[in-house]
Amino acid sequence: MKCPKCNTDNAPDAKFCLSCGEPLSRKTVVVGAFQPQQESKIIIGKNYEVVAKLGEGGMGVVYKAVHNLSGQEVAIKMLPPELSQDENIRT
Repeated sequence: MKCPKCNTDNAPDAKFCLSCGEPLSRKTVVVGAFQPQQESKIIIGKNYEVVAKLGEGGMGVVYKAVHNLSGQEVAIKMLPPELSQDENIRT
């Protein structure tokens, strides 16, 4: 796993960067609703590029994405527009 602060490679299960001590974790980021009709390169939250669709259901779509700077792979769940406004569902 690459450090988002200094870009150092760390072990996949590392909790902190060996070089700078930055905490390394998978984070949940709420960025709003997503319209899957887009066909060009998809960037979410300015820093995550979608590389694959992992799954889909009644509560949204899950995508595999890569952080543009660190190269860290993450899963991002995008809620349908009608659910993304409900605070109880987002948390």
